[in-house]
Amino acid sequence: LNDNELSRERHLEAWRKNRKCIKKRVRCITTGKEFDSIKEAGDYYNIKHNEMITRCCKGKQEYTGKISRQKLKWEYID
Repeated sequence: LNDNELSRERHLEAWRKNRKCIKKRVRCITTGKEFDSIKEAGDYYNIKHNEMITRCCKGKQEYTGKISRQKLKWEYID
């Protein structure tokens, strides 16, 4: 594979991995509300960058989003 093909393969792999995360069920620990997907949760709380919810669920970030000045914390639902 040439450099362009390798770059494209890496990009596709990252996209596939991200899609799997977006489809995972999540819970807002702060409010107790559950969602069927990260996208649904982001839309509900008007969080523009859904990957931030993923970062919270993976423990890479403490919170993302706020409601009534409360920081929203997140976790995956098994």
